[in-house]
Amino acid sequence: VRAVGVWSIGVAVYFVAVIFRTSLGVAGLDAADRFHVNASALSTFSILQLLVYAGMQIPVGLMVDRLGTKKVLALGAVLFTIGQLGFAFSPSYGTALASRALLGCGDAMTFISVLRLGTRWFPARRGPMVAQLAALVGMAGNLISTLVLARLLHSIGWTQAFAGSALAGVVVLVLT
Repeated sequence: VRAVGVWSIGVAVYFVAVIFRTSLGVAGLDAADRFHVNASALSTFSILQLLVYAGMQIPVGLMVDRLGTKKVLALGAVLFTIGQLGFAFSPSYGTALASRALLGCGDAMTFISVLRLGTRWFPARRGPMVAQLAALVGMAGNLISTLVLARLLHSIGWTQAFAGSALAGVVVLVLT
């Protein structure tokens, strides 16, 4: 029971990271208008976030080994929450890019940590199932950003939708 509880908190962090990661996908046209950029500049948000995510994989693995899963998960939640909140309040394209880079950095810390939790708290024979369940929950995060954040964005506006969604990061940070 304790293993499921610990792992579930890690998966909740990953779930929120995926919501934040995919949030730009539902806000593309709004972001272009808000930051007065064209499609090429808009794509830089996703490319930068992905490059940061990919570039952080080895350092994050080393961090998990040295600092432990809980600290890395907490740091990831802090970074992706600051990134999401920064994106909500970004007055310019440059600050929005920096916010998405922070988000990508925090996001990179989550799945590796969740995989480590799975290997630490469950028998090896359960490893593939635990990893797949975590990935499925992540896919649900994508669904949430598509259905919920898109509606919030169009009903309450950019700042309120992104700042409000950042509260989910605070919640998982407290749980961690």
